[in-house]
Amino acid sequence: MRAAELIPEKAAEVGLTTIHDIFLSPDEMRRYQEARRRGWRNVRVQMSPRIGSIADAEKLAQMDVHTGFGDDR
Repeated sequence: MRAAELIPEKAAEVGLTTIHDIFLSPDEMRRYQEARRRGWRNVRVQMSPRIGSIADAEKLAQMDVHTGFGDDR
């Protein structure tokens, strides 16, 4: 959770408004989502899941990782 809070903070400090974090596990994606729910993220984060198997895709679906937070972040 600390990384999900710290990475966007550091990006904003140097003027970045959007970051891309690719090849994330479902757990890592959930941490970003939780950070957003808590109001920690102050930059846009484009995420791409790491899916190497059907099991990975199923885990992603079961963990309630989703798109569309209802805003531009």
